[in-house]
Formats: sequence, C-alpha cells, structure tokens
Amino acid sequence: MQTASKDFSDIPAALGMPHAYWGFGGIDPDVYRVAESAWL
Repeated sequence: MQTASKDFSDIPAALGMPHAYWGFGGIDPDVYRVAESAWL
C-alpha cells in the first residue's frame, strides 16, 4: 500500500529536473521470508 501520488514525476519532468521516489517501510523478517518463498 502506498500513499504517494502517481503523478509525482509530472512537475520535475516538465521542468527538466532530476527526481526520485523512494519507498521505505518495514516488515517482520519471518513474514518476508514466507512471502519471498512463495515467489520462488
């Protein structure tokens, strides 16, 4: 789930400016391992 706008890059792109979007979060390591193994 993310709350950032999908049009985040429109303004910097229109101005020719570099931009980046970073998403930070956390998850219980055991939950992550279970989810990761489902993709392998």
